[in-house]
Amino acid sequence: MGIFNSKNLKKAVNMVASSSPVINAISQATDIVDKSMDVIDKNLNGGKNWNFSETPKDEVAKAFMNGVRGKHIVCMMTNISDTAKASIRDNFNLDDIHEQILFFNDTSFFGNKNQGIVITNKRLAWIPDNDEGDVYSYAFNDIQRVEYREMKIYLWGYGNDEDNVSLPLDHFFSFNGETSAVKADAQKIAAVLNKMAHTAGHVEETTPTDELASCIDEGKPDEAIQLANSILSSTDFSDDNEGKAFVYYCIGLAYSQKLVKSLEESCDKGEDTVSEETYRYDDALNSAFREALLLTENEEFRYQIYYVNAQYCMNIFQGRQMYIAAMESPDFETKQKAKDGYINSTKMILEDPSYFPTITYNTRKFIFTLGNEKQLPGCYDKDGNIQFVFTLNDLPSCIQFPVGHPQANTLYIGHPFKPATYLPFENATEQLFMERVHELCYLGQCLGANEIRIKRLRGLDTASSEAKQLDVSGELDVKAVNVGGSFGRNTAVQNSYSSKDGMELVQTYLPTKQPYCPDDLVWLDSETSWQALVKQRLNGNILSYSLHLSSSESVSMTSSKVQSVKASFEYLVTKVSGTYDAKTDKTFSKTEEIEWEIDMQFKPLQDFEDDNVNASNGQAVAQIAQTQKSELSEDELAYKEEVEFCLEDASEIDAHSRKFLERKRQKLGLSETRAQEIEDMVKASLVSFTDEEKEYMEALDDVIEDGVIPDNVRRLLERERKSLGISEERAKELEEIKCKA
Repeated sequence: MGIFNSKNLKKAVNMVASSSPVINAISQATDIVDKSMDVIDKNLNGGKNWNFSETPKDEVAKAFMNGVRGKHIVCMMTNISDTAKASIRDNFNLDDIHEQILFFNDTSFFGNKNQGIVITNKRLAWIPDNDEGDVYSYAFNDIQRVEYREMKIYLWGYGNDEDNVSLPLDHFFSFNGETSAVKADAQKIAAVLNKMAHTAGHVEETTPTDELASCIDEGKPDEAIQLANSILSSTDFSDDNEGKAFVYYCIGLAYSQKLVKSLEESCDKGEDTVSEETYRYDDALNSAFREALLLTENEEFRYQIYYVNAQYCMNIFQGRQMYIAAMESPDFETKQKAKDGYINSTKMILEDPSYFPTITYNTRKFIFTLGNEKQLPGCYDKDGNIQFVFTLNDLPSCIQFPVGHPQANTLYIGHPFKPATYLPFENATEQLFMERVHELCYLGQCLGANEIRIKRLRGLDTASSEAKQLDVSGELDVKAVNVGGSFGRNTAVQNSYSSKDGMELVQTYLPTKQPYCPDDLVWLDSETSWQALVKQRLNGNILSYSLHLSSSESVSMTSSKVQSVKASFEYLVTKVSGTYDAKTDKTFSKTEEIEWEIDMQFKPLQDFEDDNVNASNGQAVAQIAQTQKSELSEDELAYKEEVEFCLEDASEIDAHSRKFLERKRQKLGLSETRAQEIEDMVKASLVSFTDEEKEYMEALDDVIEDGVIPDNVRRLLERERKSLGISEERAKELEEIKCKA
């Protein structure tokens, strides 16, 4: 439009008017063209007759209007109807009604005003393609300079030289190629826009998150943490999870800085141990990064969080898993750094193979194996159910697997009391259950059982299990019930079934060896009911015993936990293989709960001839008590004392005592599971008295004065002891218990 001239058109027509009647008719028509173009020239030619529809509202608008007039820019038309302005505001997202529309060039095919460029007193906004509908905007106060270069208008921001955007000239006006007139008008447009940007000025807007990032960059972690907490408490992030994730990410970085400084100070002081303060920083940074991961949906940011968290967390195993997660990053540099971190952390684990079994059981409970390193990137269980992933070539050498294992893409569960032993999860529930059954029956035999009756209540029947006993026992190093073994010379075994479907198995014995507690049991230390049985049998001459055994107790997993682990396993398999076939996979096909009832009948102690039985029994009971005590940490012992205090005058823990114990548990940092185990241990010790022993202790209550038994009642107590059939050794133990109480 800017280079279109009516006089040139008329001159060209007149040159050929005399050569043809047709052309002569065209010549006459040029008068109409001439009149029309004169009207256009009034608005375009030299910009002498601009007719702006509005007066400028601010200095930026004034700079535009004065600029197009003064520079005689003939390409721009500024008269825009109100109807057109309404459409422009809607299509270009100009929500501020006070924002003044100064210029618009419609490049849409049908003139729908949904494509092109608009200049206001606040910004430049453009839609390059109405099919996509994306609106781009550049505020004048964010523009440092505007220049014409190579048929484009360039806008530079206040960043580095790469902070720029280019706009083709056809955004501003139509033209028929590169001419001097077009370039002249383009330079004038750039000059006007540059003037508008300078008039708008530039004020660097600093947001709270900008300040937060500056605190991190400047190494001011305390200020960063304080500011971050203020932002979290005062900002509505309901529609901005990414913003909230960034704040938590900064908190994680701040605590990382504090952790590094704390470690450096400890090193400078020559300290060999890590301070409690450093561990608190580690917990804080892990918690912050975890929150950021939960909030963000930006994959690039997620990989960055994984990598940074892996760098600073003190747990080498946790860091290793996060390196695995970050190895999936599409960014080559992040991916390579994460791979290097994985290699180094794995090397540290393998250099000390004895270290892995010392990790808390719940942490190392599950292992997922891969065929090779190519399958590793992203093979990370974010839910934390399966915390260890190893390739077949990088397994800790201390781990023991059954024959034929390990295998690729397989889930293994650790034996709860054999730290180096791992079993395929597919049949681990059944194997561990059978191991407990065998060991309990073995214990019963050692304690002088003359009959053991096993009844199926749920799941696996006793007939099918008996056929597996030898195989399972050999694999798990457990003594089988129906094998003579050490009992060969003094025990006779006879098996019989009470029903054809294997619902019940009965084993009978003729014990001759004095009852004792064997020292090669695996499960005894964790089975408080078994410990009570040992005490009742060896000290109280219990004659019958009944117990329910469940497979769920063998693996310590609820049904919801099983489902959670299953979901994690399926995710890892899909990650490695690209798909998961539930029909062919048998990993979770045998998780049905098994429950058996075991009844034992014992030969009376007086029927055994060994006179030293009481002494050996006392040693066994003392050994159990010592084992229990030695396995408890200082915090666990403290909790045990509180439980004993609550149960001094009651058989159960009431509501008030429960609240008291719960506060103690939290303060001591014990898990609910471990606290329950300690409570069961205490209850077992309290209820491990026979009826005769309880009666004797009641008699003691009547005569003890200030923790001392008077000499004048000793004869009466001796008579009571003999009438109840309690040995002198056991009577002394009971008296000692009561005197201490």
